Amino acid sequence: MTSPRAVRIPRALPPGTARAVRPTVVRALPAPTGPAEVRVNRAGTQRAVRLALGYLAAVAALYLGTLLFDASRPDLLTPGVTGDLTVFGAVALLLGVAGALLSLGPAPRSVELRPGSIVVVERWGRRREWAPRDSVQVRVLRRYPAGLLASEPVESVELALVGRRRHYLVTAGLVGEPRER
Repeated sequence: MTSPRAVRIPRALPPGTARAVRPTVVRALPAPTGPAEVRVNRAGTQRAVRLALGYLAAVAALYLGTLLFDASRPDLLTPGVTGDLTVFGAVALLLGVAGALLSLGPAPRSVELRPGSIVVVERWGRRREWAPRDSVQVRVLRRYPAGLLASEPVESVELALVGRRRHYLVTAGLVGEPRER
């Protein structure tokens, strides 16, 4: 039996109509206490390193499991099979290195808060300057509690300036609010 009530079919909004979205929290950046306040990203680095090690351990366990399974095959010493194992090992190594680099990349070494700018010293040594400081928006994308991967809380933050946007994995409160001493 069909329902006697009308069914509403959503239609596309006419051009120029705004749709309500959830507001985001944007922090105001604190004024630096001296010429340049350097904040080291310990917990963010710790979480990234432990994530990379966990990923490498998982890839190694899968690779070793596959090798052990393959070792039980009777045709293991056939030249084609040995070549396949070499290619499989190279792919596992490539995936392990790429995954480790991707998990370490977003965790900068440190953040320098200067009177007119913010300088982020990235994992591989590149320095990104965010200026003017008043225009930089800091938004927390996700908070991770202290635990197995990091001894302190960690935040995934987004720094945004007109035309630029970067995501970083940092110790909670490293960017955007004064640190408690």
